[in-house]
Amino acid sequence: MCNITDNDVLLFVTKKGMVKLSKANEYITSKQNITAIKLKDDELVYVAYNIADKNLTLFTSNAMASTFEKVDIAVSGRSTAGVKGMALEDKDYVVGVMQSTNADAYTMLFDNGYAKTIKNSELPLGARNRKGTKMISTSKSNAKLLLADLLDKNSSYVFHAGKDEMVIVSGNTIPVDKRLGVGKKVANLGSK
Repeated sequence: MCNITDNDVLLFVTKKGMVKLSKANEYITSKQNITAIKLKDDELVYVAYNIADKNLTLFTSNAMASTFEKVDIAVSGRSTAGVKGMALEDKDYVVGVMQSTNADAYTMLFDNGYAKTIKNSELPLGARNRKGTKMISTSKSNAKLLLADLLDKNSSYVFHAGKDEMVIVSGNTIPVDKRLGVGKKVANLGSK
């Protein structure tokens, strides 16, 4: 039996940057199949309990990031689509979602084998439905962001390096860099 209260809220984020908050008790039902979120040519990429006192940060494949407070996201019903969390460019999509505070830092891995860690203070707090802030200099790199994660020096990350190859990178080898820095090469990915 679940111990869900009337105050428990779930946070949903989609690939196209839609964000939704819904009461968790709406998902406790005797039905086997229910609609959790209304999707139109979209995919769900993140579901978690809402941590009310934390900001939301969305990271995209084009290395954009948008941090905003969740206070302007109204709690909506189970079969709704939510609201626009981030305004995405054509062919861009969400690759990372964080509920975080100013004490956090983020590790980012790119498709060219580079990685870096940036402090949360490098990300300005803005409003939802904005384009966000660039996380790598476009004059120095056209790399795509594969993953953004809360900093954990004890974690390891895996790059797919070829047909049958992978490269494992320890989180403690990824350097702290500036927001527009290109980071450090941590994996040889062949043609990239």
